[in-house]
Amino acid sequence: MKYYDIATMPKIDGALSRRLGYSRIFTASEITVAERPANKGRYLLRSSESGMIFKALRDNNCLGIVFRDNLLVKKTLEQAVSNDKLVIIPAGEITCASGPAVMRNTYRLRSVFAYSGVVGAKTAMASLAGSYSALLSVRQMLELAKFIGANHEKAKEMVKLVGEAYDT
Repeated sequence: MKYYDIATMPKIDGALSRRLGYSRIFTASEITVAERPANKGRYLLRSSESGMIFKALRDNNCLGIVFRDNLLVKKTLEQAVSNDKLVIIPAGEITCASGPAVMRNTYRLRSVFAYSGVVGAKTAMASLAGSYSALLSVRQMLELAKFIGANHEKAKEMVKLVGEAYDT
């Protein structure tokens, strides 16, 4: 099975991605994580403004939306389903947080995961690592997906969805 991840770093060695268990780790040069809809290239939107989110969900270059510190509202998830976009759950929100933020972020990610399953949204997991120390292996990503409520099969699907969405 092929697994994929997204990192916000400019370049990652292919050998490193294979050692971590991924077929490919997409970098910032391939998929950007933008605050507002990008004009060129494939991107993921990470915004808390609902107007920006709805605009990006209608854009063909947008792969999906990244859960931010806000809770995604029901209408946003329904719009993601109708436009066939991904809802990205960033693993770094749990692994790079400290203190009480870990529990708060875990609770929020669990709620987003649970509700996205109710509306039928494609939910993917990505590290969105900004440095080599924040990269996670496939096994760690699978365990984090299980930690927020996915069963083993759903966890596998969450880690491979990014690559499938990029190829379409």
